[in-house]
Amino acid sequence: MGTSQEDLGDRDNPLGDPLNVTYLCSVLLATIEDVFFDYLATLDTSEVTVSAAPEGSVVYARVPFLQVKGPLLVVQLLETTLLCLVNYASLVATNAARFRLLAGPDMKLMEIGLRRAQGPDGASASKYSYIGGHPFMDLMALKEEPSPSAGQELVVHILGQLGETSKVVPTTVEPLHRTYFRDGQVCEQLPSLTEVRNHVQMSLNLLSPAHRRFHQPEPYLVAVTERLHHLLLKLQQGNQ
Repeated sequence: MGTSQEDLGDRDNPLGDPLNVTYLCSVLLATIEDVFFDYLATLDTSEVTVSAAPEGSVVYARVPFLQVKGPLLVVQLLETTLLCLVNYASLVATNAARFRLLAGPDMKLMEIGLRRAQGPDGASASKYSYIGGHPFMDLMALKEEPSPSAGQELVVHILGQLGETSKVVPTTVEPLHRTYFRDGQVCEQLPSLTEVRNHVQMSLNLLSPAHRRFHQPEPYLVAVTERLHHLLLKLQQGNQ
């Protein structure tokens, strides 16, 4: 269960905040040249773009639900924070969603996230527990490829089924990601907790029972286009 409510909470301050740079100067090795800290002081997120699956969407293995684009050093500095925020939030929200599926829609459930959570913002576990409380397929393609259309016959390669192709005709098509942060600015406001929770329930209700069951669920299919498949093969052969 994907959730990242806090990820874009405060990105207005530059990465090179003078207080942060001064602190790094005091704790890092004395052999580090001053020019490195001068460079850190110039960094900001003006060239960073963040796209993600909508809050509360069901996200499966091998499906990237958060993409960060920008200068390599800047996105590497953001990576640790984003991973920590997303991993914990998704863990708790997923666990809460599984309890709700098992208990049914009418039974009242209690959570003790504030007691069990770690760190100064332990109340976040309570929030993610609240959030958590038809067959389809994800298709990945190259950036320059046009988006598929409903009713269009597609030849795809299912990940994990090497050498095999499948033909699918989607009845509906929707993008996996939305862009929430572009060129240093938030470009789409995050939904409220109630809206995220409602989206979670809608996403879970759309799941096929074969995917939703706890005992021997069917694997969720993730496919790639013909062109992306050939690129992946080329990259694999180059690494051998």
